[in-house]
Amino acid sequence: MTATYIFEVLRKTYCENEKGNTECFYEHVGYMNKTFSCLYNAKDYFNKHNEKLPRMTTKMLISSVNEETNLIYVIRRYYPGIKATIEPFETKKSIVTDWCFV
Repeated sequence: MTATYIFEVLRKTYCENEKGNTECFYEHVGYMNKTFSCLYNAKDYFNKHNEKLPRMTTKMLISSVNEETNLIYVIRRYYPGIKATIEPFETKKSIVTDWCFV
């Protein structure tokens, strides 16, 4: 049985802690509504649609932060029950503007 992969989308966010210091954390936004049969296909898909960002490798399954959107993409193993709510890159709706809690 071969694994299937999907992108988890995270948003880089900042908040102030109780001491008044600004801290960075990553908040889960959702999963992309597209699956891949292997890691290489997912990596190539990301690189094709994000030419302005550093290339994703199969050693590092996480993208750099997109400074325009504050989004990060992580390749995860797909499992039944994941609710995919983020449109794929090839659609014009792939930029996440709303929060999506799953």
